[in-house]
Amino acid sequence: MTAYQDVDKNEKQNKAVKHEESGNQNKGPVFGARYIQIMLITYCILVGISTRASFAVQIVAMTAKNASSPNPSIPIYNSWKNSHVVLSSFYWLYVVSNLICGPLEKKFGAKWFFLGALFLNCVAYSFIPVMAQEFGEIGVLICRLVQGLGSGFMYPTQQMLIGVWAPPEERSRAIISVNTGVTVGTMLSSIIPGLLTPTWWGWPSSFYIIGAIGLVWCVLYLLLGHDSPATHPGITPEERRYIQQSLNQDQDINVPVPYMKIITSIRIWAVLVAQIGVAWSNNMALTEYSTYLDKVMKFDIQANGTLSAIPPAVGLITGFIVGPLSDFLINRKYLSTVNARRQFHLTGALGISVSLTTLSYLKQSQQAISIFLMVVVYVSQAAMVCGSGLNMIDLSPRFAGVIFGISNACGQSIALFAPLLVQFVVTKDVK
Repeated sequence: MTAYQDVDKNEKQNKAVKHEESGNQNKGPVFGARYIQIMLITYCILVGISTRASFAVQIVAMTAKNASSPNPSIPIYNSWKNSHVVLSSFYWLYVVSNLICGPLEKKFGAKWFFLGALFLNCVAYSFIPVMAQEFGEIGVLICRLVQGLGSGFMYPTQQMLIGVWAPPEERSRAIISVNTGVTVGTMLSSIIPGLLTPTWWGWPSSFYIIGAIGLVWCVLYLLLGHDSPATHPGITPEERRYIQQSLNQDQDINVPVPYMKIITSIRIWAVLVAQIGVAWSNNMALTEYSTYLDKVMKFDIQANGTLSAIPPAVGLITGFIVGPLSDFLINRKYLSTVNARRQFHLTGALGISVSLTTLSYLKQSQQAISIFLMVVVYVSQAAMVCGSGLNMIDLSPRFAGVIFGISNACGQSIALFAPLLVQFVVTKDVK
């Protein structure tokens, strides 16, 4: 693939020259402003994933047949019949906000969309225990809808921010850093509910703890977050020049979104197809794995939370390997950019497909194999991040948020049926 070939031809003409110049100039401080922004994005994604994925563990405790906390005042909703529908509801408005996010953040600026998205998500998430007690499943479903709306703005915006803050030679490392937030967030989403649910404070406390972690990020980003190098008041001139030249940024040009070129680009269609697979596997793993450990493998809630954290932990370690490896292979010209993206995505997709299929045939006595296969899923996801996940920024950093919003909305509109499929196919608990 050639960067900007379909969506940003004017930038393509100067890319090679600008990249060569940026490689020979002062890049600014060793720990520059761009690293602070990447860390803030990573923290945001950590919270976003935690608030999304933890509910899959929490709803196991909320709907358990027996109390998991010694506190008799902790409510249990074992009469609920539509847990998988509630799990799926997160994605209903998530799809819509993905579609409208790109044009809005380009018009009004990324910072406030990013900040507002997570704030909305965290507030709705923290109200789930109250809404469950007052309004039952409908109340929780409303909170999940609001969460999805906020999260739908969050992910395209982070793509756009990476596109304006990460120079091409650092792009794989930047996206792996952000993916660290995904894996750590997935770990926390299992560990925190797993540890707190059996205590006197019960499952509601995990909502408040994770929600508070998100509100801390809101304060930090309000103080330290910035739209771009051009708007950052504290960045050094050397670092600003390095980033802008390497990415051929011209803040005086407001380029309209070329929707027809995006829609008719075969490369964008390839990204879209890849995102459908990514979204389906992610949603199935995030929403159903804790239920699988509970109903099929018969782990108790504390073991469920701990064991659910092992696969993303291994995936985290893998990410620190595959990101630099991808940059190394491209920078040393062992692989072209397009072939690197293809190879990493293909390897990850095959690993996920084989693992999820095999999990369907395991018996309760094969508990260790189930954990191993989920480890393979998360290792494979780390590889896929260096595939289609980076491809959108390769195609056009300027319009990465728009491209991600469109492709992710299409992917999630199909993937939201993953938990619904379980709801209608699995008609009774495994004994």
